[in-house]
This record gives sequence, structure tokens and C-alpha cells, in this order.
Amino acid sequence: MTGAAMTLGWGPNGHPAIAWGGTSAAETLHWDGDTVLFVTDASGNVVDFKVGLDGEVTPRDTQWSGLTAYAREPPV
Repeated sequence: MTGAAMTLGWGPNGHPAIAWGGTSAAETLHWDGDTVLFVTDASGNVVDFKVGLDGEVTPRDTQWSGLTAYAREPPV
């Protein structure tokens, strides 16, 4: 595996709270129990809304800001 290393800052709930690495600025992970709800950038802008394990919305993505739904089962 190659690429920039990712550094994690751990929160009091035992989950990573801050992630940064490479050329990207730090992002903060916001949790509800064991599920990431959303991610914010260093300015506090929401960059990723999680939809459970089924998908996500990335409102600040210049290529696609709509809902991305994940296939839960392999195609037949």
C-alpha cells in the first residue's frame, strides 16, 4: 500500500475524532454511538453526511453533491 499516512486523534468515546494526512486539512468525525453521523472540515463546514451504512451525501464535493447509495448485496 502506498500513499500519504493518515493520522488520527482519538476522542473520549474510543473513536477517532480528528483525521488528517497528506495534503488534506484536518476533518472532524461526529459520532452517534458507534456510527459516524457526519464529517466537518477545519472551518466547521459539513463535508459528508452519513446515511447509516446505506449511503452518504457530500454537499461540498464539486463532482457529486447528491446521495450516493451503496449496494448492500452483490449483483446477481
